[in-house]
Amino acid sequence: MGNVFVCYRRGDAPRRLPRLLTDLQLAFGPLAIVNAGAQALGLATPESLHDRIAASDVFVLITGPRWLAAAGDDGTRRIDDPHDSVRREIETAQDLGKPIVVAQIGDAAPLRLADLPAALHGLATIQPVALDDAHWQASFERLRERIAALFPGAAAAPVDDPYVRLAALRAPLSVAPDSAAASAAGRVFISHASDDESFAGDIAAAIEGRGYRCWIAPRDIPPGTASWAGAIADGVTGSRLLLVLLTGRAMASRQVLREIALADQHGLALLAVRADAEALSKEMRYYFTAAQRLEVAAVARPDALRAVADAVALQLGPSAGSPRG
Repeated sequence: MGNVFVCYRRGDAPRRLPRLLTDLQLAFGPLAIVNAGAQALGLATPESLHDRIAASDVFVLITGPRWLAAAGDDGTRRIDDPHDSVRREIETAQDLGKPIVVAQIGDAAPLRLADLPAALHGLATIQPVALDDAHWQASFERLRERIAALFPGAAAAPVDDPYVRLAALRAPLSVAPDSAAASAAGRVFISHASDDESFAGDIAAAIEGRGYRCWIAPRDIPPGTASWAGAIADGVTGSRLLLVLLTGRAMASRQVLREIALADQHGLALLAVRADAEALSKEMRYYFTAAQRLEVAAVARPDALRAVADAVALQLGPSAGSPRG
């Protein structure tokens, strides 16, 4: 089992936060939990914080309803202070290339670009896991699965773990061979309209240039494949992240919508790259209003491709060919 670093603000969602921390401990065992209060009391130096984050496999950021608005003695938001301990933890995780999972509790607001300091804009590209009081166990299971997918050994957890038993009930219909599973460990499925194939291909090249594997049609459908739909389904369920090139043409494509629905059903992380100013369709509002979008319509193509690759790296963590901190 890997190590999980948990970042949160003391006093944010005081009723739900202890419950979530307890459930994380039950699911993953001992955690390296450091918060702003601990550092302020001198219990964790910047050096030890860096070492703890460096030794962790996944960085979990817990946000509650007061996470963004929490203010210091001078009335300014803590998150806008470069010396804020929570901000420093997040920046350290980003600098080390750690995969970041965002867990929202207590009606926490989505993390949007306009509300974040520039150094934390990458958080706005991460689709959060919202924990719902009315369906806590099911929503926590989604969080557990998201975290477990980011480090090796999770599948070997004790079978008497109730979260593992619940996960077994929701296992995919088919299991890829070991070699295929290994190659899909950081795979990105790129969903796009056929008329956007050129841009989608550029995105795949930018992501694969960072050491990740992409699945994109028609490139990854072998000639003579009997079932195009079956190949698409295997491509989606064998990936960890579905990236949607969101354009007016994509929103008009039933195929793109089916791919998004299948990815959501199988618990993939979603990342929407919005490449034009077309108003979101009602279907895309359903999937992406609460989730985060990367807006690149007004960005030069080379800068947009770098931003997309950065967002993928932030969600998946270092690729096999990337150096680890």
